[in-house]
Amino acid sequence: MGSLTKNSTLDIDPSDPWANDALNRKAVGEYLKPIIASITQPFVISLDSPYGTGKTYFLKCLQQDFRNDGFK
Repeated sequence: MGSLTKNSTLDIDPSDPWANDALNRKAVGEYLKPIIASITQPFVISLDSPYGTGKTYFLKCLQQDFRNDGFK
């Protein structure tokens, strides 16, 4: 029986945050970016997926992508 282990380091390249995006989540990030950027009041987004499916990696890539575009 295999087991899942959490990757303790997330290597996100600041100049190209989606460089190691093996699951092609960049498309989802590009879809969400203008929606998130247009919101002017507090909001919550729920990201739901089983353990080990890349939620943290996706958010770190998206965060760096926003930073690269000048968002705080």
